[in-house]
Amino acid sequence: MRRPRLPVLPGADLAASDPREGGRRIAVQWWWVMPVRASRPCVRPGCPNLQPCAAHRRPTFVRATPRRQPGGNGWAWQRIRQRILERDGYRCQLQLEGCTGTGEVIDHVLNVARGGSDDHENLRAACRACNECKRRTEARMGRVG
Repeated sequence: MRRPRLPVLPGADLAASDPREGGRRIAVQWWWVMPVRASRPCVRPGCPNLQPCAAHRRPTFVRATPRRQPGGNGWAWQRIRQRILERDGYRCQLQLEGCTGTGEVIDHVLNVARGGSDDHENLRAACRACNECKRRTEARMGRVG
């Protein structure tokens, strides 16, 4: 079975080649021959510059409140969650339309984005359907008002 031949770079030193390949294999690292990615045009239509264009760079986003742990699944949050569910008897406290009645998630009375906290007075048990309905309503109010 024949082994595939490797490409030879033009102007390469064939004296350093592998004799098993008939003078064709050259010790070249892959990053020596990889091409550089071409620059893309600026995101603003009509701008002749390439990315990154300093004139049309997007402003950096600065968070007003510090970011919590992604998903809120730290051990401290799990303890708070368990306490709230036990306090509310695993029953949904919202009782909105389509409620299943079983408290599965923790709902902020005043959500964190509007200045709420993780204090026990600001937390309550809710079913997923009620929590999603409340979230959609708050999102709609945030867009309009």
